[in-house]
Amino acid sequence: MKQILPLSGKHVLITRGGERGSQVADKIQHYGGSAVIVPLIDFNLHVDKQEEQFIKQLNEYDWIIFTSKNGVRFFFERLQALSIPFPHSCSDRRFAVVGEKTKEALEAYLVSSAFMPTFYTARDFTKEFFHLHKAKKPLVVKGNLASATIANSFQERNITVDEWIIYETFFPEPSKLKLASLLREKKLDIITFTSPSTFHHFLQVVEEYHLMKEALKPKVVCIGPVTKAAIESHGFVVAASPATYTMEAMVDELAANFTDNE
Repeated sequence: MKQILPLSGKHVLITRGGERGSQVADKIQHYGGSAVIVPLIDFNLHVDKQEEQFIKQLNEYDWIIFTSKNGVRFFFERLQALSIPFPHSCSDRRFAVVGEKTKEALEAYLVSSAFMPTFYTARDFTKEFFHLHKAKKPLVVKGNLASATIANSFQERNITVDEWIIYETFFPEPSKLKLASLLREKKLDIITFTSPSTFHHFLQVVEEYHLMKEALKPKVVCIGPVTKAAIESHGFVVAASPATYTMEAMVDELAANFTDNE
């Protein structure tokens, strides 16, 4: 008897592009599903107006904190583009990350992280960091849509902290019509969201093309409590959200919760 895979017959929308989107597509296909990639976010370098100041002070920061893998990539690419040598080994400086993928991105530059929270959110970072470490002058490297939660936690303790906005998030224009067409033609069974930004861009298309009825039909899965809260605040039901906040865990959760006869 032929084995029926858990996502057989399911058309799953992946809202991230690039290598990560392709990796998730491969995993969905491994479970028997058909992956449809429509990137709802992409990233550009952002030249912060305080960039020169941050660079001059790089050797003064005792902690450099990355909130995402994109922050890591754009940080090191920017230093390289400016021909700025960065001393990786410094006993007075340590690095922290919010999640596993950010940690892996940092290690790709031969830099190890000294702290990562148990759960991969800014709020959990602030809950755990101060029980284990002290900081004199930290630098938070992040995107333009990232919250100020981590920086605020240092300020509340009278610790001077800088925030370097190193990249910006945008909605790829070609994805708008493609998403609208998929929803209108009812070609999606499951939609995945990896961040509040991916959902808000999705909602932008839904409202612009008057597709709310169609948008509510597919099942929704997402990563993390912040994304889940953003989705549910607009009346959507989140069918699954993994305890581990990674795209791989999201697909595993998806496969564990859906079968071909649903």
